[in-house]
Amino acid sequence: MTKFRFAQAQDRPKLKDVWKRSFGDTDELIDMFLDHFGVNSGIVGELSGEIVCAAYILPTEGLVLKDGTKRRCSYIYAISVLPEYRGNGLGKDITFAAVDFSYRLGNEFVVLSPSDEGLFEFYRSMGFGELTFANKFVFTREELKPSENNPKILPISPEKYCEIRRQNLQGRTHIELSGKAVGFQGKLGALYCLQHDGKEYCAAVEKSGSIAIIKELLVPGDLLVPAVSALAAEIPASEYRVTVPVFDKNSAVRTGMIFPSEDFTADYPFLCLAYD
Repeated sequence: MTKFRFAQAQDRPKLKDVWKRSFGDTDELIDMFLDHFGVNSGIVGELSGEIVCAAYILPTEGLVLKDGTKRRCSYIYAISVLPEYRGNGLGKDITFAAVDFSYRLGNEFVVLSPSDEGLFEFYRSMGFGELTFANKFVFTREELKPSENNPKILPISPEKYCEIRRQNLQGRTHIELSGKAVGFQGKLGALYCLQHDGKEYCAAVEKSGSIAIIKELLVPGDLLVPAVSALAAEIPASEYRVTVPVFDKNSAVRTGMIFPSEDFTADYPFLCLAYD
């Protein structure tokens, strides 16, 4: 029988082994995550005293509804099972264990971001429902031109990023990220303020080889291309992959799920910064 518990400091080597064998990430990235969020953010599953699966409960500032009401929720991340133990239901077991421990921490909901389309159906079978959506765009460098209309961009702190993010998502259902979560995103890449016509917007950017991944860009739809152009002037890349809150419902893609399932989808809620 699988035993589930919070991870402890002595579990760190095994946590790294499960993570690395599940996702193929570098020791540097795994250590950065564990140092930032703490080993005790992890939930582990043991069989005969051996850790065979894990997941992490990350903090949020809540599920913020359109009217400003907040519901307590956490974000489940890096659900992983050792390859030789897959196919026995441990993926579902560790997910439900993370949900249970999240409830014990006082949360009303949990959210997660499936890493591929097939996993949406997997989590739906467990009682999760669709929650968040986005529009996604790809631009080549040649499509992006300097212009006097482009916003001015400045690097900013995680605290300032959270402030601008809250302002720009006001009136839309969304997951309000914690400063700790945004701080980790800052370590993965860079956080920017975009200034235009006396208003402030924000963007979180990572590089993957010659590709710039703009994990979230919070600007009005008519500023999308000028904003990406401004970022391109600062961040050389051959391609720019951009995620924004939904302004074109016909091209909306699902990005996150919630448990227990409850329908908040009328205004296309926003998550992003999913560390995906």
